[in-house]
Amino acid sequence: MRCTIRILNAENILARPYYYPALHKKTDNKSISGDLHLTEILAEKFINLPCGQRVDNLDIEMIVTCLKFIYFNADSILDKLAIDKHE
Repeated sequence: MRCTIRILNAENILARPYYYPALHKKTDNKSISGDLHLTEILAEKFINLPCGQRVDNLDIEMIVTCLKFIYFNADSILDKLAIDKHE
């Protein structure tokens, strides 16, 4: 997720994590209990993408195109990001 957000932001697509870390991990609210492992998994996978009345069809097409590119080129992108980390 973080690599995807990093790439989207580099393309001027304002994306961010959606409730990361999971809300029960952020607060001091001790009244939340139980098995919340699914919540934690989902919090690491959801991305908040641009939305609202200012997002037009062209914006949506650009976002979808970028997400498709990331999806179909994930392995080479991750390889490149790993190389860049060590340089």
